[in-house]
Amino acid sequence: MSVPKIVINDITKSFKDFYHDSLKAGNAIANKTKLNDVVVISKKTSFDQIEAYIGAILYKRISAIIPHPSKKVFQNEFVEKMQKIDSACSPTLCIADNKHKDVYDLWDTITDFSDENQAPIPDAPKKDDVAIIQLSSGTTGLPKVIKITHGSLLEQCCEYANVIDLGPDDVVVSWLPLYHDMGLIACFWMPLLTGTSFVHIDPFSWLSRPTELFEMIEKHKGTHIWMPNFAFSYMAKRCKKSTNDLSSVKEWISCSEMTHENDMMSFYNTFKPLGVTEKSLSICYAMAENVFAVSHCNGLISKNDTLCCGKFIPSTSVIIMDGEKLITRPCRLGREDIKNIPDEDLIKDIGEVYIKSSYLAENLPVNKYGYYNTGDMGFMHKDGLYIVGRSDDMIISYGKNIFPYNIEQYISNMKGIIPGRVACFGVHNEGKGTQDIFVVAESSETDTKQLTNDIIKLVLKEFEILPICKVVDKNYIIKTSSGKINRNKTRTKTLNDKNG
Repeated sequence: MSVPKIVINDITKSFKDFYHDSLKAGNAIANKTKLNDVVVISKKTSFDQIEAYIGAILYKRISAIIPHPSKKVFQNEFVEKMQKIDSACSPTLCIADNKHKDVYDLWDTITDFSDENQAPIPDAPKKDDVAIIQLSSGTTGLPKVIKITHGSLLEQCCEYANVIDLGPDDVVVSWLPLYHDMGLIACFWMPLLTGTSFVHIDPFSWLSRPTELFEMIEKHKGTHIWMPNFAFSYMAKRCKKSTNDLSSVKEWISCSEMTHENDMMSFYNTFKPLGVTEKSLSICYAMAENVFAVSHCNGLISKNDTLCCGKFIPSTSVIIMDGEKLITRPCRLGREDIKNIPDEDLIKDIGEVYIKSSYLAENLPVNKYGYYNTGDMGFMHKDGLYIVGRSDDMIISYGKNIFPYNIEQYISNMKGIIPGRVACFGVHNEGKGTQDIFVVAESSETDTKQLTNDIIKLVLKEFEILPICKVVDKNYIIKTSSGKINRNKTRTKTLNDKNG
């Protein structure tokens, strides 16, 4: 069994050294806060970031990692985001990088851990004590505050690790930001709590030089890699000349957004010579409200042009609803609701149930069966869960149900389109009493008229819908802090430009 290690931006520490340095950071935080105060960490990917995060928890403060200022976010937008975070969880202290400390005028801010006054270390927390806060990316309105207890965090990480057979001989390699649940839970907390080595690189470094991920995998013999779907497509196009050995990877896991089979197979076919196997391609369906994982699927299994998200992890059950009606017929589209421990009288309707302590966040709205509405649309088939999109994103155009993600994926793979930079949304047509499909696509091409015509032809052919299309320059489309397309804000911006 190998000795676990932590590698951040090519700097290595043992778990023991990380713990002691976290205590030092926690001591500085404790001298400026009280028990159960909320502490937010807004720093770049570094040991300082995660030591402050863990240090606050060791001293029984409630810790949260939030985005830090970057060139991609205008200062006024960042200040507005901080104001929303303040309204959502009222932090007492912010840990920030020194060059950005003046941005955080809402909170007391520290930039180093040099406090020499020794604060008393509290007793060990109880399992029902709140350990961390996860904040939604805030596509609309205030970020959703999701409080995670020590017990829920430990149980979720251990159960999901068992599902994917993650252990001390494995290595997680990640470029994901820790203010997003996939990076935080799957790539930080799970390896930390299971004694598994993990390697982190800065997200912006990966974005500008994506081959760095492959280099770290080869160097540290990485075994488990989580990424959103767009990253598989991005790397297949940007890293074709890579010669790194990727044969150590047991699972390439697509999560956080709808997974497109073409993107996964393109990744596989491009890097098969480097050791990527088809059986290593996996899908995880997850949400912060459930700490992280809901289901996991090894391999790509398709039904009705949708990839399977797998069977549920222990302690999680799923039912499919149509309004207030429970759906039992396989493959029928409905609203997907989850709860960890269903009422006993529902067992006959949902099949086998695993009864364990719940890690679904408290104080969430539930339906009459006690299930939480995720807002996703999906169906069940042969004990597998299939997600087709978000219910609030679905567009009804001329009587057809259209999920924007499907159109975005088709267009994103077109020549001349910047991968992952396509937004699709509905615009009400008062004259026809329905919604028109509006597509905004970023491109570096100069002949935008031809590209626009090509997009219209593609959508008409594949979806039998005539769209309105606008080809724009790079960075026009607005994204959330977690990198997802913000369709609402892009829609508002596009319509304002159109009417202006």
